[in-house]
Amino acid sequence: MLSKSQIDALPGDGKSLKDDRIPGLVLRDGSRVKVWYYVKKVKGQVKKIKLGEWPGMGINAARNAAQIEAANLTANRQTIKYSYTVRDVFNDWASRREGVKKSLAEDRRKMEHELAELAEYDLLEVSSEHINDLKRRMKDTPIAFNRCLALLRTLFNHARNVMEIDVPNVANAVPKNPEKPRTAKIPLEKAAAFFNALNAPGRDRTFVDIIKVLLYTGQRKSNVFSMEWNELNLETAVWIIPAAKSKNGKRMPTVLSPEVVAILRRRQQENPGSRWVFPAIRRPWQVDRFGHERQTGAGHVSDIRGSYKKLCADAGLPELTIHDLRRTCATWMLSAGASIEQVSAHLHHEDIRITQQVYAEMLLQPIRAGVDLMREAIENAQK
Repeated sequence: MLSKSQIDALPGDGKSLKDDRIPGLVLRDGSRVKVWYYVKKVKGQVKKIKLGEWPGMGINAARNAAQIEAANLTANRQTIKYSYTVRDVFNDWASRREGVKKSLAEDRRKMEHELAELAEYDLLEVSSEHINDLKRRMKDTPIAFNRCLALLRTLFNHARNVMEIDVPNVANAVPKNPEKPRTAKIPLEKAAAFFNALNAPGRDRTFVDIIKVLLYTGQRKSNVFSMEWNELNLETAVWIIPAAKSKNGKRMPTVLSPEVVAILRRRQQENPGSRWVFPAIRRPWQVDRFGHERQTGAGHVSDIRGSYKKLCADAGLPELTIHDLRRTCATWMLSAGASIEQVSAHLHHEDIRITQQVYAEMLLQPIRAGVDLMREAIENAQK
């Protein structure tokens, strides 16, 4: 039987406590506020109606309110506005993007980990201060917070524009952390050390193949990991990345170097009948970077971060991201004399200005060589 002392002693763990007198009356024990709801299934749909907050609404008042809502539902009359949690909005948003948004699995992971506490809040209860609290807790991972903030802004917009919930987008009031574009890459003078470490005895061959394909093609890891044999023409040395897998939603023909073609021919012989170029080693569970166990589902390799971190250490390099191999490919192409147009086309940048901005420092090298020639000419003229 519910009592004031029992409710006051609740730990604030987000769980719901059912009333033993009025069916459907529950008290959600939030970390900051305790909220009364009346929950009833009507025509196959669960209706969740917010009644009030404890202690402003006491036990008897909540029971009376629940009985009124039960009568309203029974009489099929208009009830007060239903309450939605952040998770409710996410589930509605995600259901509309299934099979369309490639990073949906990562968004679900955010909801289960970084946003787990906020996910159980009623949308109308979330304030900018709640999000600022999250920002302070994630101060050591500022970029990860920015991604969470972007997701929250999206969810509030979805609630307003699609679900027609009259709620302000409080996430817009929270500034994101400053981000500096990464310029990290493997210096050309470190190439020998990198390849020596990569080709060292005992290194997993599939891992080695993936790294070389990433480096020679300059393509994104999601495309390389999910490469399929029906995307490849080894006779013409062309890989067609389908529009469904590309970032810009367009079909992307990619030139394959002889080194990559040789790797692919060998793998084709080693994995006959496989759909994937880099099939996964089936394991029922994996531990992600946050230490959480998750069930695997992809039929192809999906994570090489542990092996890549060890490779960088063995090569005497600072810890680089896998995406830095894409920047390394572009930088080495420019160093070898490729034009900015060639590099932009190889990376499939929609606008050449993107390439120019990211690799502006490399573009100064031929200018610097020209300035040196001018200086030598001036010095010779003065002799």
